[in-house]
Amino acid sequence: MKKYRIIAYIVLITVIIIISSVIYVNANKNPEEDEKQKVSSEMEFLEDKLLDLLNMMNNIQTSKYKVTVKEVPTETQGSKKENTSSSENQSSESSSQGENKSEENSNTRGSDSEGSSSQSSSEQSNGEESKKYELELNGILSGNQQIDWKNVKGEIEELYISVPTITLDLYEININKDEILNFNKEYDNLIATVKNENKEEVLGILNNLYSYMPKFVQNTNDDNSYKTVVETKSYIISAYSKLDTENWDSINDDIKKAIDIYSKLLTDTNIDKEKQYSLNKSYVILNEIQNAVNIKDKSVFLIKYKNLIEELNNI
Repeated sequence: MKKYRIIAYIVLITVIIIISSVIYVNANKNPEEDEKQKVSSEMEFLEDKLLDLLNMMNNIQTSKYKVTVKEVPTETQGSKKENTSSSENQSSESSSQGENKSEENSNTRGSDSEGSSSQSSSEQSNGEESKKYELELNGILSGNQQIDWKNVKGEIEELYISVPTITLDLYEININKDEILNFNKEYDNLIATVKNENKEEVLGILNNLYSYMPKFVQNTNDDNSYKTVVETKSYIISAYSKLDTENWDSINDDIKKAIDIYSKLLTDTNIDKEKQYSLNKSYVILNEIQNAVNIKDKSVFLIKYKNLIEELNNI
């Protein structure tokens, strides 16, 4: 009996210790850190969405291939009738060999009924289409050059639903209120402008919106490499948004600034070895973009831009 009491006391003490530990941990949780982590995730989401919208202006997708669906007409009614007629003739020839007249008449009636059924089925299927799935190369030179404005407008409207929540969370961690307010005004301008389907104007506003990302990320994310990558992207996107204006001097200035900012990562000893390859490759592509600016070729720039954004996203 005494043995069971000792065991009971041990169990009770263990439970008390566990409960006390849980209470202590929860009591010492920093709500500000939790809020900061939440906003950090929201910033990554917002950055991805803005990049997608920017890329949609030139139909740039990170996947090499895309799946297309084509409607393929089914077999025509005339072809169906020919098949039915052929079936009837074969049935008639088969029934005429070694069968009595009664059986032959019965088979003939069966063939007529079958032919009628086949024709009815043919009429129902006439005009139907089946779907054919194909993989198409999704490149800058081979891709569709037309902007899918319906999709763009849908994505902008969908993102707008998240903006009020993100705004409130930014206020919670004491981000500059004027910066938040100006970002929201800029997004309102985007909604008003996209209705006119003016590519150059939409690109300009999207560039303005992305220019706030380095400021927001600076106060919401502790990863210095990510901060540097976002700041680098902001200058690359600034150059990208000016392609249609063909202001190559201004584009060249943006690329030079991007290279200067990105160079900080090359001396960062805290970068993971797994990211080192993408880090070096991105630097090479960034300098190649500079060459594209020198020859003033938009297609070459877009190809390099696509490759660079893909690599930067891996850092």
